Amino acid sequence: MAKSKVRVKSKVVKARAAARSSAPAAEGKPQEKGAAKVIEYGKGNKLPQEINKVFLASPTARRCWLKLKKFIQADGFANRTAAAVKVNPRQKADDVLPLLAWDAAVFGIALRVKYNRDHEVSEVYHVPFHTVRKLDDGRFLVNATLGTDKHKADQDEVLEAYDPDADAVNRCLAQIGIDGDTQPGQILYLFEETSAHPHYPEPAAWAGKDDMESDAEIPKADKHAIKKRVKPNMGLFIPGDIDDEQEDEDGKTDWDKIEDTAKQLTDPEGEGDVAVFNGATKDDAPQLFSIDSMKSALSMDPKSETIAKRICRHMGLHPSLIGMDTAGQLGNTQQLLNIIQLTQQEVLDVQGMIQRAFTMLWPAFDWTVSSLNLIKAVPEQVWQIMTEEQKYNFAGLAMPEKEQSTEGEKTLNALNSLSPLVATKVLEAMTKEQILALVGLDQNSKTEETTNGQANHKGRLSKVRAFLKKHI
Repeated sequence: MAKSKVRVKSKVVKARAAARSSAPAAEGKPQEKGAAKVIEYGKGNKLPQEINKVFLASPTARRCWLKLKKFIQADGFANRTAAAVKVNPRQKADDVLPLLAWDAAVFGIALRVKYNRDHEVSEVYHVPFHTVRKLDDGRFLVNATLGTDKHKADQDEVLEAYDPDADAVNRCLAQIGIDGDTQPGQILYLFEETSAHPHYPEPAAWAGKDDMESDAEIPKADKHAIKKRVKPNMGLFIPGDIDDEQEDEDGKTDWDKIEDTAKQLTDPEGEGDVAVFNGATKDDAPQLFSIDSMKSALSMDPKSETIAKRICRHMGLHPSLIGMDTAGQLGNTQQLLNIIQLTQQEVLDVQGMIQRAFTMLWPAFDWTVSSLNLIKAVPEQVWQIMTEEQKYNFAGLAMPEKEQSTEGEKTLNALNSLSPLVATKVLEAMTKEQILALVGLDQNSKTEETTNGQANHKGRLSKVRAFLKKHI
């Protein structure tokens, strides 16, 4: 017996990851690679490109990556003078920080450093981490097409590692073309080095590759189930012989009239379909059965959430920070505050790496990166007894300078500047109404007790008591 063959058509899609950078291509004399060999980054020298592809294809991993980037860059550099430093003609330090935070969240950071004739750092540019490879002689190779199917060797740039030593800077400056071409610069390359990965970083989340690939396939399966489902929503069987040839005065056959009637059973917008069948007897009706493809898709929903939470664990991020978990958990301010603080601790090392890089280049500035504070929680009863200064400090704001003291405060300040004897004479000369005015009261007002048992104007009264105790 001949075996039946089933041919399944497959489609192969080639994708090319285009590297984007704020760094312009070097225009000076290029260094020769010579006998130096590239230290491969994973199998086929394509690991960072593969990581990018898998992470970005997974909706959950992509969201986690973006959230980690936000935690790392936070509100920029804490020192606003440092944040405003022009690191190159087009960008300030705070402009480059988000680019570095994106790379550092998964890999590390790479910067192109250029010098002026005084051996000072003059320009710094972000270089996409996945476009850089190490050479075995200590230099670096930069190429936007690295790790892609269309790698172009003629776009290779060979640059020395960052070294502020005079000889290294002189070698860098010597590469400037005689026609005024700019120098290629040096590469400052930082990542969390381990004994398992001494040359390049491999993110811990990469261990969850299978989960991320599954997460990417689930939306595709849902879309396929919706698009490929059987379209008719209802079947209509009409027995007997129906004329589909003889037309009436309106040019319609009996079968046309049945079709018109069937169309009236669908919704006006035509979203529903009716299949009409005809046979001599009821026994001639076709037997229909369907496979509910949506049922299998819907059964994946609980599993989908489980996979998403696993990816969050791989990425080191709590699910609630990307909008998962119940409304009750998301509404628990204190719980979210604790989660945010833990995440801030997780990114401290990455922020420290960025700070270290900028300190190498411009040590005169404080390059501490701020912390991201999404929410703050203070019990209501504590907030009520906090001073204005404490409230401003809690919000991370400076106390506004008082433009002018009240008349009462002016009088108290003036009295405090006098000698006790003179101040006593002044008080004796003041009327009862004037003394009451020092605490913002008139002679008919009464001190009202607040809900927590403290008297109104307690702060002003305490000042007056202290003054009277001192001078009387």
